[in-house]
Amino acid sequence: MTDEKEQVINIDGQEHKVADLTQEQRYLVMQVQNLQAKEDDFKFKIDQVMVAKNHFINTLKDKLNEDKEDG
Repeated sequence: MTDEKEQVINIDGQEHKVADLTQEQRYLVMQVQNLQAKEDDFKFKIDQVMVAKNHFINTLKDKLNEDKEDG
């Protein structure tokens, strides 16, 4: 006997059983889930870009300060 949890989605505070959804509604759920995963991935990548950008800005500032000290 398998103890499977029934899949439920929450939209605007209302729970909906996935098993009760139409095929079109399930497709839309899959689209939303896929887009959420992409959004999370973009946020992850943006965090990496921001850290790298800040590193290069700080390195540039250091190099500019070195030139002032040498000048």
